[in-house]
Amino acid sequence: MLESTIQDLRFALRTLRRNPGFTATAVAVLALGIGANTAIFSAADAFFFRPLPFGDADRLVMLYETNPDYHWMHATGAPANVLDWREQVDAFADVAAYTDFVDKATYVHEGEPELVGVTRVTGNFFSVLDVTPEVGRGFTWDETWEGDDDVIVLSHAFWVSHFGADPSVVGRRIQFSGSSPTILGIMPAGFHYPSPGVDAWSPWGWNPAQRQAVSFRRAHWVRPIARLKAGVSPEQANASLQVVVKRLQQDFPETNRVMGAGLMPLRDFLVMDVRGAMLVLLGAVALLLLLACVNVANLTLVRASDRTREMALRLALGARRGRIVRQMLVEGMVLAVAGGAIGLGLGWAGVRLMATQRPIGIVGATTLTLDGRVVLFTLLVSLGSGLLFALAPALRTAGGDVHGALAEGGRSGASGRRALRTAGGLVAVEVGLAVLLVVGAGLMVRTAVALRNVDPGVPATRTATRCLPSSRTSSAAWKDVPASRPSGW
Repeated sequence: MLESTIQDLRFALRTLRRNPGFTATAVAVLALGIGANTAIFSAADAFFFRPLPFGDADRLVMLYETNPDYHWMHATGAPANVLDWREQVDAFADVAAYTDFVDKATYVHEGEPELVGVTRVTGNFFSVLDVTPEVGRGFTWDETWEGDDDVIVLSHAFWVSHFGADPSVVGRRIQFSGSSPTILGIMPAGFHYPSPGVDAWSPWGWNPAQRQAVSFRRAHWVRPIARLKAGVSPEQANASLQVVVKRLQQDFPETNRVMGAGLMPLRDFLVMDVRGAMLVLLGAVALLLLLACVNVANLTLVRASDRTREMALRLALGARRGRIVRQMLVEGMVLAVAGGAIGLGLGWAGVRLMATQRPIGIVGATTLTLDGRVVLFTLLVSLGSGLLFALAPALRTAGGDVHGALAEGGRSGASGRRALRTAGGLVAVEVGLAVLLVVGAGLMVRTAVALRNVDPGVPATRTATRCLPSSRTSSAAWKDVPASRPSGW
């Protein structure tokens, strides 16, 4: 079997080499189709399949608040509500919170100020994510509160660029936004959740008295994340959460009268905004690959009709029909593998080019990488494509009438007419797929243009924005925050 397969492979290479025009065209068409699939699957891999950089990530869920009066669906939470969830929902092993935006702080080094990105977190942030610092330690829950919060954890990149990866910086005080926090630890390389712009993490330093303030339950600005207890499903955790939500609605009607809450697996929450678009793109490139296969199948069928006499002669000399079919399948596989190799390069180059304009992957968690999944996907797509476009012509050629083919010279008669009918059907399929893709592309372009022309309702030029007060601002600064402010204000 191995010896005969090697013979088929050698014969296929010689045959394709004798037909450079057909070979080049088929490989180019397949390379474009496979390249498009590789590019989109690489992006989908970064969103849907690449492991999140957290321990037991399948037990992490994102919590959010809802409010039908203000049409909130997945809003950030009020700090006081999040603290109550942490203490009262039995299904949670622990609940942490952070800001999903990056603050700018001033770092002073040798008298020179520099703006760096800082994310405020609760003291259990790293323990809930189950991520251990590479050097030193993370925060503790007590460091969430004022008086124990004069500490900081640095990102690996900031540690390398500003301290030369010196491990002795742990325990050292640095000048940071008018204070002198102590460096507790250094996070592992590649960890920068929740944003690539994070240079350091700092605890909020809430005043314990703030928890009783109305503003601490009225302003919604923290992103809560929970780790489920072992053996607890998201559905069970949500049921337990709803019990606490109803209790808070009764205990705090001024702020929580219609305030609801929910949860979903962390990855599902992080890819929520791109899931639909990515599925549409995967469907589009799958149709493009099918169109490429139909094109190559048509070329192969036309070429096979010219080889009818050759195949009939081989059958007349004693060759088995199965061997003829295998020979043509091997030729198709050679074309598919060549197209797949070039398509892998084209797809990866294309997606890397797109990534230079905008990072591809879950922000702060996964990035675009050429890994074994992408290569395996390309290989499977290539082999599947080879079978798809080579099988029908192979069966038609091997199943022809030997005597008729030898008498007709393989260029006319019933077999020729059947080949033309099949080719005509494939052309109809090609036209249908092409029209579908063109219409879909036109609708996507039209939608993009329409979105760019939407009136935001506010002047887009000569406008100033006002950010939230610092997390260290006293509770008095929050007293005028109205309940109707939407999430993200």
